[in-house]
Amino acid sequence: MEISIFDVSHGFCAYLIADNRNVMLFDCGHNERTGFCPSSYLLSNGCTGIEHLIIQNFDQDHVSDLPNVLERFPITLFFRNQSIAPDQLQMLKENTGPITTAMATAIYNVPHKLDREIRCEISFRK
Repeated sequence: MEISIFDVSHGFCAYLIADNRNVMLFDCGHNERTGFCPSSYLLSNGCTGIEHLIIQNFDQDHVSDLPNVLERFPITLFFRNQSIAPDQLQMLKENTGPITTAMATAIYNVPHKLDREIRCEISFRK
């Protein structure tokens, strides 16, 4: 198993490649200063598809390369935080800044059949 966390400046991007070569991509921010983009990196390293794409939130620094990732790779499952509805997010972003193309892609253009909600259950043992 291989885990890599990429320097994407303020945002986040990491991947896990399992022993069977399945790929999990966690967020898809890019680094404008270095030119790093996960879609280009994965493509140049022989990736042909992503089994699990996990987006933690819809801020630009977490989804900036999403349009390219969706264009270049088949995605088996797409997990995203659905705690806020697209219309609520749009209202929030109107007050703090625009919804970028990458953010709109994450919110509105992911094929519904791929979409899964991120759920986190925490339990403590005594």
